[in-house]
Amino acid sequence: MLASHNEIIYFLEVASTENISKAATRLGITQPTLTQSIKKLEQTLGHELLIRSKSGVQLTKAGKLFLKESRQLIEQWENLKKSINQDNDEIRGQYTIGCHPSVALYTLPYILPKLLRENPHLDIKLEHDLSRIITDEVISYNVDIGIVINPIKHPDLIIKKLKADDVTLFKSKELAGNKVNKILITDPDLMQSQTIMSKLRKTEYIDFKRLYTSSLETATKLCLSGCGYAILPTLVTEEVCPGKLEKVKGAPVFKDELCLIYRVENKNSKALQEIIKHITKQ
Repeated sequence: MLASHNEIIYFLEVASTENISKAATRLGITQPTLTQSIKKLEQTLGHELLIRSKSGVQLTKAGKLFLKESRQLIEQWENLKKSINQDNDEIRGQYTIGCHPSVALYTLPYILPKLLRENPHLDIKLEHDLSRIITDEVISYNVDIGIVINPIKHPDLIIKKLKADDVTLFKSKELAGNKVNKILITDPDLMQSQTIMSKLRKTEYIDFKRLYTSSLETATKLCLSGCGYAILPTLVTEEVCPGKLEKVKGAPVFKDELCLIYRVENKNSKALQEIIKHITKQ
């Protein structure tokens, strides 16, 4: 068990005044509260810190040692708080942005150049994974900001909607139907793909072969080449090959929301708010 900040502060006041009653008055607490705090501190350390008498208190050998070390500890603590407050008030430091690789494709190139040009002291690290994993990483303090699809609501998160998207079945606009293979190209790990695939089982596509890939960019290019039909987010197709794919009429559609997420306590960080400003302007 570690001593609390208040316990150390209370001890330092007692050591300074050499009197429990006077220390309690200066601290603005009752004498029993102060006495209990000192006893708890002694129990934590496993040593008596004070020799009590009618005239006041004196430090034991352990008390004198703890007095010296605790002053340094409090000084380090105050320096740490000052450093953190300074960091929160300045646009500098390293921050991690997390998003799916395909989301990065149509967002980050439109955000990072201007952000880093205007804020040369910012150091950005990128983390790429599925949106649900990035969301967990933000909640777990491993990622500062997430640009994710359909994030779950969580009490520790602030969620800002950026834009809507449709995930559906696409085919090459340039090739006739008889030149496109009867293959469904999809990422089987995406919930959107799973939902659409389940609905396609009730259609003519039930007999199509499957071609699985975790790269939506690869799926887009394969679809464009006539390798097959692909389940894709519209925003990805518009970035990879604008105007060259078309949605299959009557195919099921999954509605996506692209969102910005970050932890509630980060709303006071000037640097993070600068990053958020550039993302929401995109």
